[in-house]
Amino acid sequence: MDATSEDRSQNRNTPGNGRFMQLPDELIVLIIDYATYVPVTERAYRHYTNKQMHKPAYDLDRSLVKVLCLVCVRIRRIVQPFLFRDVTFTASTCTIPPSPNVLKLWDVLKIRQDLRQYCRSLHTNGCNTNLAKDPDSWNVMQDFAKWMTNITYLSIHGGFSFRGSNARTWDLIRTMASNMKEVEELVIKGTWRTVPLEELFDNLDFPSLRTLRLLGFSAGKHELPILPTNKHRTAPFTELCITNYEQPLKNMAILLNWPAALTRFECDNRYFVREIEGLDTLLLVHKDTLKHIELGVMFLKNDWHIFNARLFPALEFLRLSRWAMPKHLTREAMINVLGPSLKTIVWDFALSERRIEDWRSLSEYETTWLRLLASIASKHVNVLERVMLKFTHKYWGNAEELGYLWGDVDMMRAEVMRPAGIDLIHNEPEIVVKDW
Repeated sequence: MDATSEDRSQNRNTPGNGRFMQLPDELIVLIIDYATYVPVTERAYRHYTNKQMHKPAYDLDRSLVKVLCLVCVRIRRIVQPFLFRDVTFTASTCTIPPSPNVLKLWDVLKIRQDLRQYCRSLHTNGCNTNLAKDPDSWNVMQDFAKWMTNITYLSIHGGFSFRGSNARTWDLIRTMASNMKEVEELVIKGTWRTVPLEELFDNLDFPSLRTLRLLGFSAGKHELPILPTNKHRTAPFTELCITNYEQPLKNMAILLNWPAALTRFECDNRYFVREIEGLDTLLLVHKDTLKHIELGVMFLKNDWHIFNARLFPALEFLRLSRWAMPKHLTREAMINVLGPSLKTIVWDFALSERRIEDWRSLSEYETTWLRLLASIASKHVNVLERVMLKFTHKYWGNAEELGYLWGDVDMMRAEVMRPAGIDLIHNEPEIVVKDW
């Protein structure tokens, strides 16, 4: 081996001289970003986001990132910001008063001001109002609100008193709104009717807000919440998602007059089952812009009513509860389901937390609904591409006495839907046919 070859061999075996380390920082960031994110379960996804996982989601493997920080100075410099992207405080790390872990992060960001810019997501775990009466308990979160100016996702859980408000919580939210100008998605989690709408109108002034998620809200001080005239149709968010509310639809009507234009609306209750009548009328204030509507667990008071998608010319996606369908199906009602731009219908069989769904094959009602839908779609000018059946069955009883549910769906797809030019799909079976 000549001297030149020997030098090359030594360089290859010297830490820091490998081909990977010769890549620019930008490429190394992309590689490590891809390698350090792992899939999360739907249960974990729902817990932290309160959203249904429509596609695979990933979370940072923090233990792996910490190991990479020990490799060398350059890798540590590149990887360390990953640890500060998503700041999540769980129930064991209460922010007000601050737990030891919260104080540890505060100490780091107080000294390392350069790391503040990497914070993109903040999940707060509210406070124990009985322990947070001392004003100093709020200082740490007030500092975070001033330091984390690049946050794009903000989740605020708790800190609200029953049918009222905690003044310091709203003061904190105002500080966040003043400093976190990049927030695009905001989640407000109350605890059963404890987020007054009037406080939302007055304090949620996030200029870049695109998605607002509300979990539990009340009418506030008055029987009906008051939307100030200067707030009418001014809010910038275009997506509104409401979960677990126990208020009449007239309160929702006031809330719907707050955003300038909605393109997406979701309403889902797992504890308080609501009626669907009147929702399509309330949403007419955004009829020209709504493209996506999801209506979760609801029921009908009147057997004749069905959500009228034809009122929304831009609507492309509609999720309806199986239990919000009339008992007696008519062609006129089914025609109303098929909006002029509707491409996807999701038929959700989920029930409320208080009721158990049977495990059974598709009944005559469901097959009649699908056949009628296919018949109407094939004879009318429409753009419907797919129907998705979403099952969340719990197994009760002897499975051998029941048909294989997903096999029935496959049969309906082949015999009824595909001839009409519509794809019939379903969520992943809870048990495969070979294990039946």
